[in-house]
Amino acid sequence: MKENKTKWECTCSGKEEANDYSRMKVFELEEETYQVDACLEEEIKYLLSMGIKTVASCCGHKRGQGFIAVKKESIEVMEQLGYERCINSYCPNAQEFFKPKTK
Repeated sequence: MKENKTKWECTCSGKEEANDYSRMKVFELEEETYQVDACLEEEIKYLLSMGIKTVASCCGHKRGQGFIAVKKESIEVMEQLGYERCINSYCPNAQEFFKPKTK
């Protein structure tokens, strides 16, 4: 499987409030509706096009580690695409969290 070499960039200022949804993007793909941080939109669309089943994501808003959470059946493909696992403090034993490549 070919890794995408696109460089995605986080456009958050780091000053957004935790409940500030103004930087969220909503899009539909194959009859599913997704709501994601604006700066992760293209990366999430890419992953969905590769057959990855995402369940949650956060860019980290330049204050902390972002994550992309996937269904268990997508873990192997995420690793094949070069994604690095990360620990989510809310679910420390979960294995389906990965660091976004959006910087």
